[in-house]
Amino acid sequence: MTDLNPGALAATERTGPAIWIQQHPSAGLRAQAGVDTALSFAVFEQSPTVVFANAGVCCLSVPMAAPAGRKSLRKLIDSFPLYDIEQIFIDGRSLKKYSLDADQLPEFAVVQSPGELSTLVHSHPAILSF
Repeated sequence: MTDLNPGALAATERTGPAIWIQQHPSAGLRAQAGVDTALSFAVFEQSPTVVFANAGVCCLSVPMAAPAGRKSLRKLIDSFPLYDIEQIFIDGRSLKKYSLDADQLPEFAVVQSPGELSTLVHSHPAILSF
């Protein structure tokens, strides 16, 4: 039997879209829309694969107070397992670029190389980018 990495296993089991979140949480509402979209698909048992890359990895920094009228994205992300989103995938290169420590990530985060993420994302029927 061949050992599969977590990304390969997730890609074979998931039928929902890949949700690629790459906008900084303070740069408008796109990052929040990506998180909300992931939760919406999960509520309807569509098993989205969620990837944080580029400035989107900043959504994973330690929770801070959300601006007035906005949700705390990290708190929403921390609730993903309640919606059966049991893994999220993180671009390791982006973590380094934005000086984030892997210890700050949720326990269910899987750090991958850009090549692994590309393979994972392109195995889905749809890719939604935020």
